Amino acid sequence: MDHWILEQLKAKGYKNTDIRARVSAFIEEHEGIFSAHQIVTKFQDMDKVSIYRTIELLAELDLIHPITSIEGVQYYEMHGNTHHHHIICTRCHRSACVHCDVPKVSVPGFSDPHHTFLLTGICDQCR
Repeated sequence: MDHWILEQLKAKGYKNTDIRARVSAFIEEHEGIFSAHQIVTKFQDMDKVSIYRTIELLAELDLIHPITSIEGVQYYEMHGNTHHHHIICTRCHRSACVHCDVPKVSVPGFSDPHHTFLLTGICDQCR
């Protein structure tokens, strides 16, 4: 999936900018869910507004999905080929993927329906 996000942006008519490339690389290399705050913290030399605009664009184009908000912080995941869910530690916010066996559904009057299921618990490191 190397540079998948940039390829999708190009296919949809968007230009490749340095900020989009760096944000996309972070997302593609990051395991698990992520927040805009994590990206802003990692790339302090980049304009915060541009980072947030890039994240909004990627979500609007369905290249990333909002997963959950924890303590006022929105978390996302990259749109992947395998649908799955997440479990999040309520103490440290570490996450892990959980396989989903629910087949893709068709709903009359709707296109491309998604479903989200979020589990919470305490991870082994926090226990």
